[in-house]
Amino acid sequence: MRTPFWRSVVGIFAALTLAVTACGSGDGSGNGGANSGGDRGTTDTGVEPALQLASSVEALAEESFKVEMSMGEFLTATGAVDGPRHAARIAMSTGMEGQSLDVEMIVTEADMWMNMGDLSFLLGVEAPWMHLDTSRLGGEGFMGVKPGEVDFAGTAEMMKALGDVERVDDTTFRGEIDLTRAGDTVLDEQMLAGQTTLRFTATLDSQGRLTEMRVDFPEMEGLQADALVVRYYDFGQPVDISPPPADQVGEAPEELYQMLGMFGSS
Repeated sequence: MRTPFWRSVVGIFAALTLAVTACGSGDGSGNGGANSGGDRGTTDTGVEPALQLASSVEALAEESFKVEMSMGEFLTATGAVDGPRHAARIAMSTGMEGQSLDVEMIVTEADMWMNMGDLSFLLGVEAPWMHLDTSRLGGEGFMGVKPGEVDFAGTAEMMKALGDVERVDDTTFRGEIDLTRAGDTVLDEQMLAGQTTLRFTATLDSQGRLTEMRVDFPEMEGLQADALVVRYYDFGQPVDISPPPADQVGEAPEELYQMLGMFGSS
């Protein structure tokens, strides 16, 4: 299981707080509905619920779509994804303990760029965007995002660890996620005080595609009990995901990789 998103965020906050302090001492966004894309057939209530949910995420690799993710006041994220091209543009905003961090990322199958606003300049990058050397990110990526893997919530992996799934109606399902079987997701049983299952509710559209995944979390490591909600919509609609202009890009500095090495993995 990879370093979960929020553990990485906690580390990034700590590292960036140190960076901002050092620099200071030195120089004094979605629609929750789903539009119809390719014809995947209608929801089939004759299919076993867990299998139906497993197939509901196939569109994430086959189509373009938009996504939004939230977890109370701690996290909001919006993005556009081109599944077949393994490309995405994602904007994330996180906040904790009176601090906030806004990050925008562009990811292709082999490359990754990041815009951290003023923090990029505090790190010595004289351009809005930083190009990341993906060979130095290891298997963890950055804040749960890495080249070629654009399902940054890891929803497809969650579907491989379902238990006690029941169909509420033609498009709504609920059940449990077994964290001992979950692979590359934003989940982490180590932060849940030994809890190994989480309750979820999932919603599909009339084409059988996943449009919402809601996972309920207990209080953990200073975060209030809340729900992680991931929504997918605008399937099949055109998305424009291009690298930032070359004159707006600088290479990520050594300090950033050092931060990731210290705080971004475990």
